[in-house]
Amino acid sequence: MEFYEDGKVLYNEGGNMAIGLWEKIDEKQYSVEILIYNSVITLDDRLTQFQWGDKGIIFTKTR
Repeated sequence: MEFYEDGKVLYNEGGNMAIGLWEKIDEKQYSVEILIYNSVITLDDRLTQFQWGDKGIIFTKTR
């Protein structure tokens, strides 16, 4: 992940690209929101999660 001063994040996982936003919560914690694009994803049977990239990163729907 590459974090930029303007609050943007760029993430590259095995050729799959993602962009996002970050913000500081407190001295040790940051909130990071990743936005997936140009990728085909398949939701699980409950339609709440999907795996993405070479490392099988799991994303969970919260809204």
